[in-house]
Amino acid sequence: MGDGFTVQVENLDKIATILGIEMAGGLEMARRNLTLAMEAEVRGFDTANTCGYHLFQLLGREFRETTDFMQQVLEDNRDNLQLAAAAVREVAKRYREADGQR
Repeated sequence: MGDGFTVQVENLDKIATILGIEMAGGLEMARRNLTLAMEAEVRGFDTANTCGYHLFQLLGREFRETTDFMQQVLEDNRDNLQLAAAAVREVAKRYREADGQR
């Protein structure tokens, strides 16, 4: 750009890829694994068949509430990383346009 400030646009592209694909993808994988744990939870906290009463019923409720909250946190952070990646891509695009590229 004309103000003497320079940037490596290729590095911005790399950062956007890391944010949008690698980091957001990792959070999505963690969210999916948490979902699998929640599905298995029903069997894990139901002890009525083995001991005649629901020994861990209250703990199961706490587990569900906590995992629901964690899923929301993971989803929000995944979405924020994807938005950050889009913002970095936009910055790179504007630098290219300002330099007369593409």
